[in-house]
Amino acid sequence: MSLRAEQHLTPPPSDRVRELADSIAQAWEPFTDEERADLLVLINRERAPLDAPTVAKMLTATNGNIGVTATNLGISRRTLQSRMRDFGMPKGKAGGRFK
Repeated sequence: MSLRAEQHLTPPPSDRVRELADSIAQAWEPFTDEERADLLVLINRERAPLDAPTVAKMLTATNGNIGVTATNLGISRRTLQSRMRDFGMPKGKAGGRFK
């Protein structure tokens, strides 16, 4: 196939971007606003602030599971436990706050 024929088969970049945006919008539809917020935290975990509200939200979402929360935040379990101490948070499920 010639380059000229391929150019006619490939949609312009703006059409591809629009298709991608539509696909992303459709993928978000089944999720609630809270689930979308959680997904954004996971997607942006390297850029998400490691502040008390973020940690508390992730702990709540994982029912206080420190290992899963640490993984989702992209940090070690030890770092999460240290930050929880810094924030004055209980130690997960035993504290009862994140159920």
